[in-house]
Amino acid sequence: MSIQRQSDEPTDNERSLQQLAWTLQASVEKFKLIWARCNYSALQSRLIKRLGEICQFKIQVLQLKESERTLYTAIREELQNDTQALMIVGWQSLQDLPQMLTSANQVREEFRNHLSLPIVVWISALLCLW
Repeated sequence: MSIQRQSDEPTDNERSLQQLAWTLQASVEKFKLIWARCNYSALQSRLIKRLGEICQFKIQVLQLKESERTLYTAIREELQNDTQALMIVGWQSLQDLPQMLTSANQVREEFRNHLSLPIVVWISALLCLW
């Protein structure tokens, strides 16, 4: 016997997105680092767009440039004043991912001390293997 999913039943992605939206809402004006994994860039873009529809606050997407070496500097240079949550994408395009991660770790307290918003780091399974 096969059970067919009702069309109004939320998908796994939608349930995960609702949980992420709830976490972001609970973390507005507080630093919180959240990891989100998605292996397909087109799906990732759709999920981020949908998250913007669900949430009632300003979400900014930071696309990392391939030449960037320090995450904290990239965030400080691009962060808009009215941003209430930040999504960071583009890790797979970095020329020097180890340098980026090392520098972020070295200044990790700066994130907590100077960024009072939730940050979602979008990664793929390939980065999880690194």
